[in-house]
Amino acid sequence: MNKWFIYLMVRSSLGRVVTIIQARMGSSRFPGKMVEKLNNYPLMEWVIRRSQQAANVDDTVLATSNRKIDDVLVEIANKCGCHVFRGSEDDVLGRYVSAAEEYKADTIIRVCGDRPLVDPAIIDTAIELFKSDKKISLAYNHISGDGQNWPRGFGVEVFETSLLKWMDEHLDKQRYREHVTPYIWENKNFYFVTPVKCPFEMDLGVPDVKLDVDTKSDLLRLRRVCLDLDIDMDAKYFIKNFKESGEPLIF
Repeated sequence: MNKWFIYLMVRSSLGRVVTIIQARMGSSRFPGKMVEKLNNYPLMEWVIRRSQQAANVDDTVLATSNRKIDDVLVEIANKCGCHVFRGSEDDVLGRYVSAAEEYKADTIIRVCGDRPLVDPAIIDTAIELFKSDKKISLAYNHISGDGQNWPRGFGVEVFETSLLKWMDEHLDKQRYREHVTPYIWENKNFYFVTPVKCPFEMDLGVPDVKLDVDTKSDLLRLRRVCLDLDIDMDAKYFIKNFKESGEPLIF
């Protein structure tokens, strides 16, 4: 392929890259989960500290609600040296756009607070994939897809702020406001949605093994596997321990 054609396909710049972590205390399935402890650290601290270690990110922001119940998450973010944006609890799309505008993000790394195992090396790989082809609307690894058996719990989505702003201006349905990116996923005939390649060491042989935290049972499972593991551990090291733990893939 002509080298100039390849050059035209690659994004010349991602601009300012900002990880935005969405989290709140008011989970319907597991209220207060973000301050539950995993190896002596609250889940919120796991997500923030691990996200901050990504090399290809300019800044990390916690986007939480303006409810008093979420003050404790702001305290954790401040302790970690993480920026904070507060907005609507229910309009998460609007919260993302406002956070992106305040912190001048051109490219957004979307991280959900229920993923304490989110991995900086995986974030960097997702960013590199997104940069490699300007046709890509969204790069992801938060779910399996196209033959990539990603376990759940390590994932991110990468997209341009301009796309998020378009959705904010044009979409009113509740599911779009609450869940941020479903419009992109529902229109893959128009948007180019591309999975990050799952490394052999991360592949558990079946898709979507649940390692995120939606319920108390999810947390207890991670506590069993993470016993004595460090908050800064590599994701591949966690998977190695998970394989050796005897925990069932599906529970």
